[in-house]
Amino acid sequence: QIGGYYEYALYDDCTYDNGLLQLQHTLWRKNGVGGALNDYTCGSGEAMEAYAASSAVRDAFHVPVDSNFFSGDNGDGFNYTLTEKNLMPFYQDVAVGKYADQNIKVMVYNGDTDPGINSFVAQNWTSSLGFEEVESWRPWTTDSCQRMAGYVTRYEGNFDFVTVRGAGHMVPTYKPEEAFEMFSAWITGEGFKVFDPSCEAPDL
Repeated sequence: QIGGYYEYALYDDCTYDNGLLQLQHTLWRKNGVGGALNDYTCGSGEAMEAYAASSAVRDAFHVPVDSNFFSGDNGDGFNYTLTEKNLMPFYQDVAVGKYADQNIKVMVYNGDTDPGINSFVAQNWTSSLGFEEVESWRPWTTDSCQRMAGYVTRYEGNFDFVTVRGAGHMVPTYKPEEAFEMFSAWITGEGFKVFDPSCEAPDL
């Protein structure tokens, strides 16, 4: 028998929107316990809607207090007409085709515990574009030593595929340090820090 799972993170325990886990995790943090996979507040859509309804939040975002907020998750409530059945030719044009001279960088990234849009599907889609590998599938780290952050494959045309180890669908929520390192490496062009099996642990 297959049990249930949270659709945005395979190993998460934010299954319910009843707020009980919010209290539990808050108590852990107050007692100095942290660093675990689920060391954040649960809440899901209901928490987001309550956040967006706050007049203080709307004021901070310069949004009218009487404005209407709704969740567009999964296109709920949208009348969406599909105009492009396959976007692969477009991305091929961006990387190596008619838009290549514009030097547009593309990064496809996934948390590797996201069941909703899993990393195997994204990796298969990316490799199917037919680009030449500039850097084959390898681990990347946050410290140029052994602190694993995920895996990366780099292709011609400034096209990268990156996974973030232990992250669910909302990568910065689950792995903020790794997400910051990933975006920093990609934006600056400095590259993803390599894994060094013979390095000594850095001083903390």
